Amino acid sequence: MSLPCVSRQPLPHDVVDTTGWLKILDERHYHKAAQIIRGSGHKEGIRTLDSLQLVAAFEVYNAKFLSADKFLSDFVSKMGFKVERI
Repeated sequence: MSLPCVSRQPLPHDVVDTTGWLKILDERHYHKAAQIIRGSGHKEGIRTLDSLQLVAAFEVYNAKFLSADKFLSDFVSKMGFKVERI
């Protein structure tokens, strides 16, 4: 499933499909998010939407992770992402 992408700047091919529509999560993303929650969720304080945001970030090469959540930022930093806390 995809949504129309409206952007002033061209988006990278890893977030937009070949028709110019913005990619959204599919079943494999939900399975990976569930693995993250089962593996680290309780110990690291990772919640459902946190895990989905993380899975989406995996899809974007060289992504910078933006978060206001200290626990999530720390967890994502341990995974090797560049993190910008707001």
